[in-house]
Amino acid sequence: MVVHVKDLKKLSDEERNDIIEKAEDISVSNYSKWLVIKSGDIEYKLTKYELDVLAEKIPDSRLRKALHVIKVQFGEVPFALVDQVPLYEGCKGVPKEEQRACFSSKLNAFIGDNFNTKLAKQLGLKGNQRIYVIFKINKEGKVTGIKVRARHPDLEAEAKRVISMLPKMMPAQYKGKVVAVGYSLPILLNVSNY
Repeated sequence: MVVHVKDLKKLSDEERNDIIEKAEDISVSNYSKWLVIKSGDIEYKLTKYELDVLAEKIPDSRLRKALHVIKVQFGEVPFALVDQVPLYEGCKGVPKEEQRACFSSKLNAFIGDNFNTKLAKQLGLKGNQRIYVIFKINKEGKVTGIKVRARHPDLEAEAKRVISMLPKMMPAQYKGKVVAVGYSLPILLNVSNY
């Protein structure tokens, strides 16, 4: 029996962690398109995007430990595992233990300054609008591989426009080597506030 990705995502963090901890095998599929978790006669499949999302939710699991091997096979190291996060110009003098917070702060400020927050209202959307963004900061410090999911294609286009404008950064490092790093980011708009 094969359980699809969305079935695994619907489980609680505890249930997912239990499945992962008891898994007989965690590997990358042929063609490196998804992660395969085998537990008994059940095979769970996770895309790279779901892998990023779940890894953030389950910080101390076997999944997290397997991530660095798997993500290196995907050609990048997860943001949570790099020794040196990508740095904005304004974060270079910040102590190392504060650099992740500086990165997040600068990223959020950039999005806040550049995202057209009136767009959702102009489109007739109401309530909370979630936009899910993943991207990579490559070995040169440039943003690449932007992928966006939102309820409306215009919100997706706006998020992609803003993320593609991010400035070049000092690239991440892992074990003393410059690496590409993946990053996932939710953008939340509350239409009633605009």
